Amino acid sequence: AVPPLWRRIMDRRVLAHYGGDVTKANLQPAKRERLLARYGSAA
Repeated sequence: AVPPLWRRIMDRRVLAHYGGDVTKANLQPAKRERLLARYGSAA
């Protein structure tokens, strides 16, 4: 399991790496919809 603090930090870093476009990241299929809802999609 991933600690919440790790997820909070790394989600922001991944989002910054892809210029705010979360759809460019390799998202876990089971969590894809939740992540797109939270961070938005560029599509």
